[in-house]
Amino acid sequence: MSHSSDNPARVTAKDNRRHKGIYIIIAIIIGMVFLTRHESVNTIDCTPEIIASKPDVIMLGAWWCTYCYQAKKYFQQNKIHYCEYDMENTPRGQQLYQQHGGGAVPILLIGEYQLQGFSEKQIETALNLLEK
Repeated sequence: MSHSSDNPARVTAKDNRRHKGIYIIIAIIIGMVFLTRHESVNTIDCTPEIIASKPDVIMLGAWWCTYCYQAKKYFQQNKIHYCEYDMENTPRGQQLYQQHGGGAVPILLIGEYQLQGFSEKQIETALNLLEK
């Protein structure tokens, strides 16, 4: 008496399904890598020289923050003079982050205005108000 698992046709069909599953998982992983891949943007640290040049925006951010990445990309594409303090890894960044209430990152300091998160419209509005 033979078992169904001894049937070569069934074993082959099971192996084919297993291989298809592995290929689907690999395709999903590759797709996720391409979707989450970011073009590189420069991080401009707030050094004493940069602060002395009075940047338009001071950003309190973190290396893992997607919105921080979007903000830096926006600043660079629009030639907005900015710098960033890492609110996790620099003492000054930690101090400013606490001083400005913590919460979500990025925190954007634009003149007298403090913005929480990334919004092109809010950034443009704050920069325009400073020019008046």
